[in-house]
Amino acid sequence: MIDVNYIDEDFSDDDIICPHCAGSGEGSHDGAICGYCKGSGVERDDSGREDWEASKADQRNDERKLAGELE
Repeated sequence: MIDVNYIDEDFSDDDIICPHCAGSGEGSHDGAICGYCKGSGVERDDSGREDWEASKADQRNDERKLAGELE
C-alpha cells in the first residue's frame, strides 16, 4: 500500500503530486510506470501543448505546400 503522507525529497514546492498514481510513479501492473506522469510522480504541465501542436501542424502544412501536395 502506498503511504500518501510520504513526500519524496525530489519534489519541489511547485510540484503537484500526480493524481493518477498518488506520486508513486507506478502503473497499474507490476513493473509498469504511470502513463500520465511517465513515472515521475509529478503531475504534468500541458499548458503549452496546444500551441506546440498548432505550430507543428503549421510546419507540416508548409512542408506539404512546398512539396506541391497542397494548393
